[in-house]
Amino acid sequence: MILPYAPVLFNSVFFLQSHGAYVKIENGDDEMEEYVNTVLRPLLRGDGGEIEYIDYNGETLRVRLRGECSFCAKATLCMDWCEEKIGKDLGKTVKIAAEKKKPYFRDT
Repeated sequence: MILPYAPVLFNSVFFLQSHGAYVKIENGDDEMEEYVNTVLRPLLRGDGGEIEYIDYNGETLRVRLRGECSFCAKATLCMDWCEEKIGKDLGKTVKIAAEKKKPYFRDT
């Protein structure tokens, strides 16, 4: 699969390539939010899921899972995969703390 946004690490600075232009992200918090929104979110949306950035404190990334992810039995494995992907793409060791937000019509 080819992503519309390709993360690039150049001289220890993270860039996102979008439509031929590179966007430089310097702040760690902004970098992580941009990564969640542009890299992880499209991957999860492909399966009917949704991930929402909440907070990043330097070692723990807090996200909210919605849609199909909110009741998926494999969400924990998926978050482990996301941690590995962040480590590979950004060179950061991150622990993801995910909370599930179920839709109002799905109480089980």
